[in-house]
Amino acid sequence: MERDSFVFYRSFYEAIRRQPKKVQADIYNTIADYALNGTEPTQASDAVLSIFLLIKPQIDANNHRYTAGKKGGRPSKTDSNKKEEKTKTVDSEKEGKTETYGFEKEEKTETYGFENRAEKDAFEKPNENVNVNENVNVNENVNVNENVNVNEKPKTITASTVVAAYHRLCPSFPAVKVISDKRKKAIHARLNSGYTLTDFEQAFTKAERSRFLRGGNKNNWQADFDWLMKDGNLPKVLEGKYDDDSGTDYGRGEEGRYDGTVL
Repeated sequence: MERDSFVFYRSFYEAIRRQPKKVQADIYNTIADYALNGTEPTQASDAVLSIFLLIKPQIDANNHRYTAGKKGGRPSKTDSNKKEEKTKTVDSEKEGKTETYGFEKEEKTETYGFENRAEKDAFEKPNENVNVNENVNVNENVNVNENVNVNEKPKTITASTVVAAYHRLCPSFPAVKVISDKRKKAIHARLNSGYTLTDFEQAFTKAERSRFLRGGNKNNWQADFDWLMKDGNLPKVLEGKYDDDSGTDYGRGEEGRYDGTVL
């Protein structure tokens, strides 16, 4: 049976638009071919066939209704169908008007355009076999590096922050009274070289634990903030060359030699 038109509902559109774009056209063509020409799909994919099987009962109901209308009467209904077509009567309207919600004007009932409740439930119930692909491309090869570098960037560290760490971790050393431009320049030079606040704190901790740097040497020489900030001294402190168990001989220079005196 060929027809010149058929009813296409919003529910059809909503179901089809959630399918991959590459199969949407096939779904539309399959539905139109069946509704207009009565041709059922024979080589359709699972995605196309799933949507078609959901929509087919409504198309058949509309075609049956269309055929009965051409013969001059409405299609016959079974008792079970009649029970499902209950209408809501509006009390304020005494002329027998009913509140309807269907798609078809001649038969607007609570079945919402479907021939019976079973067909409606079949259409609205999600089909577990339908492949709903939103085309979300998840690249499983993306390397998500969870090792976040928590070290502060040099530009976020101020001279005052470094001096405060020195006072907190080196209580045995001479205090810094003034943060002069020379000291700021030395601090910024170390920061620009790549040192972090963590490096400074580690160096200050090592210096406080070193008897030699605290003055336990034959000249009673003691390191201070300016000495620790020198480019040649800071890495040696970090590398442990002034640790008590390093075994290093400091017999030359202003530091003198560690003589084993216990403070």
